[in-house]
Amino acid sequence: MGDLEAKGDELERKAERKIKGWGIFGNKYFIAAELLEQAGNNYKLAKACSPFVSIYLLERWIWAKHPQLRGCT
Repeated sequence: MGDLEAKGDELERKAERKIKGWGIFGNKYFIAAELLEQAGNNYKLAKACSPFVSIYLLERWIWAKHPQLRGCT
């Protein structure tokens, strides 16, 4: 289970870098939300509840702040 948690940590760091960095055409939040979703899934599979909750809340914040990204795939 440690592998899943480590992968979740890595994806979370990538998402944070994406949010803080420059984005082309404003899609950095969409990419960050996708990375956070993947991180959350890894935490959920690893049964690591605390990081999963923080990831979920951050992802919800991104979707609330940028609802126009919901239709992007």
